[in-house]
Amino acid sequence: YTRRTIDFPAVVAPNVLGEEELRRNEFEFGAGLLVGLPFDSQLELALPYNLVDQSAVARVLGVEVEESSDTGHGLGDFSVGLAKTVLRERNWWPDVVLRVRWDSGTGDKSDNDVPLDGGFQELSGSISLLKRQDPLVFVGGAFYEAAFEDDDFDPGDALGFSVGAFLA
Repeated sequence: YTRRTIDFPAVVAPNVLGEEELRRNEFEFGAGLLVGLPFDSQLELALPYNLVDQSAVARVLGVEVEESSDTGHGLGDFSVGLAKTVLRERNWWPDVVLRVRWDSGTGDKSDNDVPLDGGFQELSGSISLLKRQDPLVFVGGAFYEAAFEDDDFDPGDALGFSVGAFLA
């Protein structure tokens, strides 16, 4: 589940500048299959299903002038990935897992005029680090995702990182 709220300036009527607030409640469900392979590797298959409830509110000088609400749903992009543990935890070294994933772009781009998370081919690579320090597990990772242009629309690439700790 992801909740997004975005405010941005917008033309709400001819020659009238105001603001628009976009609210999205995004639910992602799915089916996945993880298959262990030799040499500390794993095949990963996934097929997500997206449900998005979206509302937009247009305001001029803080006064609401228009509100619309829609719900869209559909299949996401089928993806295939391969993960490989390249280093096992020892002394102060963490586990290091490398992963590459291809998103097929077969999912729905929109439904009911609501944009969904699908329809674009993507290739991503990531690195994950895991270190146990009983009773905690420290994790960190970084990824890069290249999205490919489709129908003269380029969704853009993504770069990210995460850190965290779990009580084991």
